[in-house]
Amino acid sequence: MAVFVRMVFGDFATKEDLLKFIPLKGHTTGQELYSHLKHIISSEKIPISKVVGLTTDGATAMVGCDKGQVAFCRKDESLPQFLCYHCIIHQQALCGSFLKLNNVMKLEIKIVNKTRAQSLERRLFKSLADKIDYQYRELLLHSDHDAKHFPILSEKISEKPMEKPYGSKYHVEIVSNLKVNFKNRFKDFNEMTLVAQFVVSPFMEIDIQQFATSVMQSFGEDIVATEMELIAF
Repeated sequence: MAVFVRMVFGDFATKEDLLKFIPLKGHTTGQELYSHLKHIISSEKIPISKVVGLTTDGATAMVGCDKGQVAFCRKDESLPQFLCYHCIIHQQALCGSFLKLNNVMKLEIKIVNKTRAQSLERRLFKSLADKIDYQYRELLLHSDHDAKHFPILSEKISEKPMEKPYGSKYHVEIVSNLKVNFKNRFKDFNEMTLVAQFVVSPFMEIDIQQFATSVMQSFGEDIVATEMELIAF
């Protein structure tokens, strides 16, 4: 189990780093994960009263309603009320895989990998690129550039109009389903939208009562006390 920690200091500077690797043996139940986490908090002298959030993957042992690590943490009276998120990087990958469009890239990736893996193929490609005066001398991976080397669709359509009208229904359905999936996967972040906006821009105009209610729901703080602090601020 890899445990990362993110801290905010008095001057609002933040630091994030790997805290510890914990080898897990046998069954990784929510109870065991919770026990490991509590041991790390204690051994590393982390002020438990200042914990405000916990991010995990979507495994049942982590997020199970009754016997997941998060459930045990919420039952622990020594821990304050905290926010819990499914890792946004993991969620993004799951949301992307929802599209099921891997057939689009499958052949291209196979060609690129074969060309880049064999030195002869690589030299032949460079020779071809020089011959046609191509701006890139290597086959680019999807992460090598910001996709500016791809032709703009509107330009290609203007150069050669499509013989058949563009059937948008299928693609609209894909995007609509993706939006629903995205909304469901990232709904956890809606819980603290107001709080996050205030942290980023503390002088923004806000509804004090609505903000105080959001703070109470997220962190268990007293509504009246929060409202008074905002007014004094």
